[in-house]
Amino acid sequence: MKREMLFAILGILLFGGLVAFVAGTANYPNPARTLTVVNTERVDNYTVITETAEAGNITTMNITGWTQTMTWAGFVGNVTGRIVLDDFDNNSLYDWRIAEPQGEVYASNDTVDWAKIKCFNFTANGSVEINLTLYESDLGLQPTDYDGVDETFNATDHPTFWAGTTTLTGCPTTNLYQNDAPQNTYWWEVLLTDETNVVYAAIIEDDTANSRGNVIGFDGKYYDYQIIVGENGHNGDDYKWEYYFYVELE
Repeated sequence: MKREMLFAILGILLFGGLVAFVAGTANYPNPARTLTVVNTERVDNYTVITETAEAGNITTMNITGWTQTMTWAGFVGNVTGRIVLDDFDNNSLYDWRIAEPQGEVYASNDTVDWAKIKCFNFTANGSVEINLTLYESDLGLQPTDYDGVDETFNATDHPTFWAGTTTLTGCPTTNLYQNDAPQNTYWWEVLLTDETNVVYAAIIEDDTANSRGNVIGFDGKYYDYQIIVGENGHNGDDYKWEYYFYVELE
């Protein structure tokens, strides 16, 4: 595999474990406390296949190929955290360790106004809030592209959850893969906005007693979260978008 960094995130890159904490008075998701990179990789291991051409012959030959997306990048990993009773300088009077976190991991290109968080509206008035047309233009997408935003987030059946004080249901949704195959039971990801920014929300899977148990990720390994985020890699654009990560633990 060819190793290659995908994003600069607040001066640190993330593809692996994520550690978070719960604090503050606004009941909004908090910035991730630390981001620890385990590795980052992309496919680059195809072997060239040959076939013999012989004069006078007509060969019927079916071909299957893959093209790496220039629109999406992925992050997977585990979440650890604690509920704290802290002062302004993060000195703890007491804390409660969370062995199996539940909640959401959020990612956005900018700091999020959580008081305005809501479902992303594909047909919103672009002069008031970001919509599908504006965001796909930012991503370098054409309306006919197969890996577009609405082609990817093409459902609305995610479990109800809360971002701060906002109840979210019926938002654009997708399910990321499990064991290299599509499924619609786990790994929910939801598309949100604060009217200015697109916010990606991955619902954390957990193995709490009497819950759904360990959940296998895209590559057969166990994770707490899987999330894909948009990035414009079209037409040779090598500018890498920064993403801000937040965590809300329940």
